[in-house]
Amino acid sequence: MNPKIIQFVIYGTVFLIALSVGKSMFAPEAEPENVETLTREVPRETGHDNDSRKIEEEKLEVEMSNDEQVYTLDNLYHEKTILASRELATRFALWHFPYDEAPKDFGEISSYVTPDVWERLQNARPTNASRKRTLTSYEIFEAYNQTNTIHWVVRLTGDVFDEKNQKIETVTYDYHIYMMEDASARLYITEFTPQKVS
Repeated sequence: MNPKIIQFVIYGTVFLIALSVGKSMFAPEAEPENVETLTREVPRETGHDNDSRKIEEEKLEVEMSNDEQVYTLDNLYHEKTILASRELATRFALWHFPYDEAPKDFGEISSYVTPDVWERLQNARPTNASRKRTLTSYEIFEAYNQTNTIHWVVRLTGDVFDEKNQKIETVTYDYHIYMMEDASARLYITEFTPQKVS
């Protein structure tokens, strides 16, 4: 076969592919179902001169799925259980976050953690560090979209000091604390995950 014919076929194929891709790129998109369009005015400078400022209207489309169900603690539990779980998550995070040379008193938490969490806390590797971490502030909030376990996030901020009691840094952790209610309506922490934020 002639090389010019092969080259012509290849270039023709590439041209047709480019043409179809270009058409699909510039074709108007169909609006998806369940989309709400929100409009707001956004001030925008259109010139460099301060006297010639104009405000343009900009449309912002926000896709919101109306069929997605978000579960909160209010949807799933009684108010008494929610308040008790919030207090328990706070107590546990405040117990676990600070540290110094003295060992922790595990008796404080033994009655409200599962055996798995108890074992994890007991088997934590001790350190020879002589640093200490003190709590400066905390806040607690409900995690997004609850499941069959109660999930709280406790954000703790504290200062870390060296062996000479000089401040090294300020740290922030999010403690994700999961708990369940047993048959006697007693709450137990089933899992916790501290994540360093800063």
